[in-house]
Amino acid sequence: MRNKINILIVDDNPGFRKTLSDIFHNKGYVPIAVAQGADALMAFKNKTFQVAIIDLQLPDMDGLQLMREIKRSFPDTECIVLTGHASLPSVIEAVNLGAYSYMRKPYDVEQLLINVRRAVEKQEAVDKLRVSEERMALAIEASEGGYFEHSTDFSQGNVSRQWAMVYGYALEELPPITDLFRWWQDQMHPEDHPSVAKIYHDLVEGRLEQYKIEFRIRHKSGAWRWIQATSRAVERDESGRATVIAGIQMDITDRKEVEYRLAYMATHDALTDLPNRTLFIDYLNWALAQAQRNQTPLAVLFLDLDKFKNVNDSLGHSVGDRLLKKVSERMGRLLRRSDSIARVGGDEFLLLLPEIGQDQDVIHVAQKILCSFQTPFSLDPHELSITVSIGIALYPEHGKDAESLIRNSDSAMYSAKVGGRNTYRLYEVSMYSLSPVKG
Repeated sequence: MRNKINILIVDDNPGFRKTLSDIFHNKGYVPIAVAQGADALMAFKNKTFQVAIIDLQLPDMDGLQLMREIKRSFPDTECIVLTGHASLPSVIEAVNLGAYSYMRKPYDVEQLLINVRRAVEKQEAVDKLRVSEERMALAIEASEGGYFEHSTDFSQGNVSRQWAMVYGYALEELPPITDLFRWWQDQMHPEDHPSVAKIYHDLVEGRLEQYKIEFRIRHKSGAWRWIQATSRAVERDESGRATVIAGIQMDITDRKEVEYRLAYMATHDALTDLPNRTLFIDYLNWALAQAQRNQTPLAVLFLDLDKFKNVNDSLGHSVGDRLLKKVSERMGRLLRRSDSIARVGGDEFLLLLPEIGQDQDVIHVAQKILCSFQTPFSLDPHELSITVSIGIALYPEHGKDAESLIRNSDSAMYSAKVGGRNTYRLYEVSMYSLSPVKG
């Protein structure tokens, strides 16, 4: 994290402001709490806020109006909507305005802290990416960078010293220009050869005036590095075929790593590193397409830890976080390579079991999970015993799309809660109207 993370809390409830301020202060953030939208905008004159937590109902202006002002004047601030009264249209508008997340009161402290942490990490990653891009742009404008120029028959040409440095070599270590192209091809990642060859051929034949492409090259150190090449034909013959090509190459490995991290953060749970609901639904949709094509069943299991709130209340959220990690690891060891597990809520998990043989196979998995929870979890200095309730929905009997299967497995899980917890239930139509039983 940065040395100083400022959190702006905007809510007209003084008790709520104090509670949140204490929570963030204890976590090492710097909270500033205000009661009105006007005070929030005034606060931006003195500080930069990484995250703003906004109630949609404020005494002097609509919370959406405040979000609009913040995003217009301070676009780098991530906004989290935390409110007790909000209609669906207002939530949708908040998301469209750029809200990082939306949470209802009473809020889950653990999930709120995760959302704040992920919002800060996202902003830091974007900042790093922006700096990387600005540096690359300056390098191109201010110097030759990794400049190269060659005839298309490779009989003549030259590359700059910076071009050689991109690959980790001194200019004197490179082969002569007549052999350089073959050497360059040999350093390229085999998976990138086809796309690079095609776009280069299109440039030579006149189907492109210029191109920008990314590929991997083996650095002198032996590591694979990402390279971005921008090339254009600077001379052509009468037929339009390129005779001389020039361009710039640069190392963009750092930028690619940031992009990968951003994509990873968007699809994985920050605490357990498991896939989140978004990625799980992608997996499930893909598995459903396979199941439909091959006429094979699959199962979705919804798991909820029993009385997990008692752990947080009695031992603290840090112990609760450690327990969730241990639970994730233990369940992961029980699954096949083809199965998927995701964390989709505070103590809620989804399992995807594709290509199951028969209903009894799914029941066997559920029983195996229940049995595994009989062994206490070792969290030095604690030995914690906890159970789990499991709901099961089968394709195609209980649903033919991702939404139906998740919803019906959730209903079956609630039935397991009503049935006394520490058990499993297969979905039945009568379960659809069950009232939620948490914990």
